Amino acid sequence: MSVNDTLKVLEATRRQLEKEAATRHIMLGNLPPMKFNLGEKVRFTFNNRELVGIVKIADFGGSFEHDYHSYDIFAEDGCFYKHIPEEACRIAE
Repeated sequence: MSVNDTLKVLEATRRQLEKEAATRHIMLGNLPPMKFNLGEKVRFTFNNRELVGIVKIADFGGSFEHDYHSYDIFAEDGCFYKHIPEEACRIAE
């Protein structure tokens, strides 16, 4: 592949990423602030089970497929649960 071809591929990739970023910005534009912080102890529901764990990762807007906040939580059962929707979480007392 020539340098010129490489530059064309890079430019096409840049345009595609900018387009996706613009779409993502529109999707996330009206989301409220996140309710939980890193290190916070939360109670959450997963597969109809009530679990307690610590928020390790906070995903503003979740992932590209979702338009809600989600969290990755290390639970007291020793498992790491990913992409838990904010609506499934509440403060653990």
